[in-house]
Amino acid sequence: MSGNWILGINTASETLGVALVRGATLRAELVLVPDSLRGGHGERLQPAIAQLCELAGIKPTDLAGVAVASGPGGFTGVRTGMAAAKAIAFALGLPVAPVPTLQALAAQYPLNGLISPMLDARKGKVFAALYRRDEAGLHELIPGSLHDLPDWLDRLADFSPEAVALLGEGASRQQKAIAERFPAAALSEELHLLRAGSVALLGAAMLERAEGIDPLDALPSYMREPTAVAGWERFVPPGP
Repeated sequence: MSGNWILGINTASETLGVALVRGATLRAELVLVPDSLRGGHGERLQPAIAQLCELAGIKPTDLAGVAVASGPGGFTGVRTGMAAAKAIAFALGLPVAPVPTLQALAAQYPLNGLISPMLDARKGKVFAALYRRDEAGLHELIPGSLHDLPDWLDRLADFSPEAVALLGEGASRQQKAIAERFPAAALSEELHLLRAGSVALLGAAMLERAEGIDPLDALPSYMREPTAVAGWERFVPPGP
């Protein structure tokens, strides 16, 4: 590999972010939060990458790999980030580190204990997972999947009386339902926003363990069927 910088990309959530990691240290990050956006992530991602690299004083040849939030999340956002990561990595002959969005979100929580990252999946559903952080690091207890919100809260209640930290856009939008079920739940607005720095750090660790993949093999993880595809199936003529 020609360099030792890792570029991290997040467009899977409402927050658009790009970051640069060197070694195991976050060196630079650019974040655009939802209220500051007037257009889609697609039109802002490439300028954000170019600006961040210019400010950090690095060239494309300084990169050793590209980390990207691989989903779940918004269909368009997940595709946007994955397409950009694949294009950059392919052009430079670099590996891609697809980082699960929920894992990156959980990794932002700094305290030990149970952590449930949640992303809004609309129509009363959430993408959610359960992790535990201890002195050894972050451990997955329940893999990420699509859930009806009441069902997921039921699963979390099974871990009572141990407190669970709930974070992410899904938790932010469902604060009322969460408070009704877990009155003592503490929700941090800052931690609800997925940061590209977390994606970049996890991706750098993956690449250090030689877990990067060929950009042509990198695929998004939607965790559900796109609605548009399901709609088109209604127009397929019946077979003989």
